[in-house]
Amino acid sequence: MNEYDNLTNEAKYTLITLYRNYLSKEKQLNDRFQARQIDSLKTISNILKDKYSENDVIDIIRELSSDSTSFINASWSSNYPSRMELNTKSISVMQNKFKNNASNILDTLIKLKSLIF
Repeated sequence: MNEYDNLTNEAKYTLITLYRNYLSKEKQLNDRFQARQIDSLKTISNILKDKYSENDVIDIIRELSSDSTSFINASWSSNYPSRMELNTKSISVMQNKFKNNASNILDTLIKLKSLIF
């Protein structure tokens, strides 16, 4: 079992959606570094369709940025994520999992969405 498999369904859904956003931004910006940046906590809240409290969203960010998983890099200020980005490890895991196949990404998102929403 790998680190991805140990994530909660909410964290998997969030990570895959962030990866999908990364692919889209990378094509638009033609800049991998900028594409990896996560704008704000609100971005992740929007991914989760505002179904979760701010504390729950912060908990998902903690799960994705913990030392044991470290799928995103996050700077914390007063227990609040102030700067976040997908790291290259998460992109590599997603590339290996989905082979940049948009339909595989979408299928997985639909399955996870049915489990959590």
